[in-house]
Amino acid sequence: MDPTELERSLDFWFEDGTIILQAENMLYRVYLGFLASRSAVFRDMFSTPRPADEPLVEGCPVVQLHDTVEDLTRFLKALLPSNPPGPVNTCPALLPSNPPGPVNTCPVSNLSELVSVLRLSDKYDVPALCASMESILAALYPTTLKEWDAGRVLNLAVTRGLHSILPEVLYCVITRDEPSRIAQIQDEEYRTLCSSRDTLSRLTQIGFYVALHTFSVGEDEDSNCANMAACESERARVMRKQLSDDLGVYSRGYDWNDPFDSPELRFSARDDKDTDLCANCLEVAHLEHNEQREWGWHRLPDIFDLGAWEWLLKQDEARTQITE
Repeated sequence: MDPTELERSLDFWFEDGTIILQAENMLYRVYLGFLASRSAVFRDMFSTPRPADEPLVEGCPVVQLHDTVEDLTRFLKALLPSNPPGPVNTCPALLPSNPPGPVNTCPVSNLSELVSVLRLSDKYDVPALCASMESILAALYPTTLKEWDAGRVLNLAVTRGLHSILPEVLYCVITRDEPSRIAQIQDEEYRTLCSSRDTLSRLTQIGFYVALHTFSVGEDEDSNCANMAACESERARVMRKQLSDDLGVYSRGYDWNDPFDSPELRFSARDDKDTDLCANCLEVAHLEHNEQREWGWHRLPDIFDLGAWEWLLKQDEARTQITE
């Protein structure tokens, strides 16, 4: 490549750096000792004697890497502090024992960045950073995955052996991803599972069960109902509508009708939010819905023949012990 076409990284060009990494046309002047202390691959790479006549750039050897600029920049941002390296606590991403904070405090801000960092931290053998990315994925998953491509997360979870998040990821793939994205799932077994009518049927049964028990309670005389006739009529109307809606809940595009929604979202984000249930019956419905969605959540791994949650967590623990 013509030297005139090379660019210096604006983020990673330290004047006192001791090694220059090159990815495509981008140069990164960083610290040999720091990289070697974090990465076994870089440590071995730098321990190999270099030719005496090797050309230097500003007194630094140049190591050409076969990574994209995008991937390497993301990797270095997660690995290196923005200032010259100091104590390890200047780089929270290297401290997997610290629970990840909100997404805007993490070294990655979206799935694409996380995949880049995880890929290169695995390639260059940086186990602490691998563990950090995996913990971020697991910790942020319940609140952020709906905004991400669940199919890509499934591929990542299968590749990395993240067993405990598989039920949630598979559920999101089936209920939120388009069929064209499901076709891109790399693992044939999971691709078939996500397209299976039997799987859809099992999930639909959970929706039926949650709805049935949510709206069929409160009919006894001791329920403190303010108007039993009106509430019974309203309960029947809402349940008919719920069951009718849930017939299509797993045909994709209806995640607002998710049986795992919180009671607050379940009752406030629907067309029946102006329900005529009295305050006492509405409170009972909230409590019952919360109990039933817990029941459904407990069954979720079985829907995908993954075993119990406890077994999945033990698999993750065993995997962590092996990598340590």
